Amino acid sequence: MNYDIELNANDSSVLETQYAFTQGDYGQIQFSIRVKADGAYVTNAQRAYIVFTLPNGYVVTGADMTKSVATYTYPFQGSELQVPGTIVADVKLVYTDGQMSSNKFSFICRYDPLHDKSFNAGPYISQLQQIVDDGQIKINYLQSLIEILQGEVGETGLTKNDLQSTRDPVAVGLKAIDAYLAQYMLIKGDLVNNALTTIAGVAPLDAAMGKTLQDQITTTNSNLTGLSSTVDSLSTDITSGIKPVTNRTANFVTDGTDYDTLSQPGWYYIYSTVHAPASNLGRVLVRVESIYVSGVWYTTQKAIELYSVGAIQPKVYERWVTNINDTFSWTSWIQTV
Repeated sequence: MNYDIELNANDSSVLETQYAFTQGDYGQIQFSIRVKADGAYVTNAQRAYIVFTLPNGYVVTGADMTKSVATYTYPFQGSELQVPGTIVADVKLVYTDGQMSSNKFSFICRYDPLHDKSFNAGPYISQLQQIVDDGQIKINYLQSLIEILQGEVGETGLTKNDLQSTRDPVAVGLKAIDAYLAQYMLIKGDLVNNALTTIAGVAPLDAAMGKTLQDQITTTNSNLTGLSSTVDSLSTDITSGIKPVTNRTANFVTDGTDYDTLSQPGWYYIYSTVHAPASNLGRVLVRVESIYVSGVWYTTQKAIELYSVGAIQPKVYERWVTNINDTFSWTSWIQTV
């Protein structure tokens, strides 16, 4: 018998179908499942299967479902109905890009007192005899195993003197390990597979942690290499771009030189009206300074008049230029004195 299930990929709640089955119904029922996303049936899943969560907490993973266009079919195998109660089925759709969707529905499994406990009618004695015969076969098999083991180990039992309670080497086949040594023996459960332990002598490190540590070391070395390259580049920019003004000797420039061309740090002696601070200036002493801040060069000019017509006292002018994305722009002159 077929039961139709239609799920909504946009709804994260569990769809309660109210379908009820009985233990032992496997092989007789199946689900036909379709999933809608944004109003359209999903047809592009590469793989589909169901994970069943039983009332006792057990989890049963079903085989991959067969697909026909947008319908996925799942026949019950048996273990899905091993525990009575409400069962939650989680339909997993796996796509080619690795993504997975999860859509859940529930159904009810009813208790069957005869499930896996019944047999066909027949003579009672013959059935009982069959059980006895089966048990005898198992007993004979176990007895043969005992005889084989006795032949390999020997029939002589161990005594206290046969026990070894130290790590001292002995010849093969002469001693057995005393239970006293158990407190010093390392078992798998003692291994620690993390880098969080801070107390010495508590537990040994699992060998699997070695790859994790090596990967972290490799990543750190790679990051340090990139950081070193960045520091070298920044150092080159700084050392090649910043030129501190240590020379107090003024550079005489040609009369009529444009003030805008004085962008290199230093002192300049100039007579010019091109982009000058004022039109009536005579000889002017110009100091140029540059500083590199957060990826941007800032250049300033300070012009000190040495002689001008009608001047009572020297005047001082300042302006600056910024370099943003290799575009220079001078500000207007400001008289500061």
